[in-house]
Amino acid sequence: MTAPSAPRDIIGSRAAIAVLSGPSFAQEVYEKQPTAVVAAAQDHDVAKRAQETFSSNHFRVYSHTDVVGVVDFRYWPPDRISVLR
Repeated sequence: MTAPSAPRDIIGSRAAIAVLSGPSFAQEVYEKQPTAVVAAAQDHDVAKRAQETFSSNHFRVYSHTDVVGVVDFRYWPPDRISVLR
């Protein structure tokens, strides 16, 4: 399993995959402090869907298609994977 193909190896090749990444801390998000992250997916429509799903007044999500540039594969696999349908 290579790092860029790892999500598809775990979830399946037909899944629409977006990765959320950014400098954020759970406590700050919980406290509704202003936070910005990136939703990256190979398909920009998938990234935009993640952006629309997770954005709020205090949690800003930017969409992008550079999955490899967003994911730090030194920490792969992640401790959590969420699947949205």
